[in-house]
Amino acid sequence: VYVGGYKAAMSFKNLEQDKVTHIINAAKNIQAFFPTFKEKPSSFKYLHLELEDSETEVLDSSKIEESVLFIRQA
Repeated sequence: VYVGGYKAAMSFKNLEQDKVTHIINAAKNIQAFFPTFKEKPSSFKYLHLELEDSETEVLDSSKIEESVLFIRQA
């Protein structure tokens, strides 16, 4: 598991070098922000959780289960 911000997730070279295959995007309003890499467009699998960066955001068990299954596929 590699944890990084949006800048790390936008660097094809670094993702490939670190052998990243799966990316979980937790941010609610950033799905369209993530790039389609021209080098290898299908290099990464994405899971978008659409969570609000807020103290009141509730992380329900279905999102946790979905994330665990996604990580196990990696």
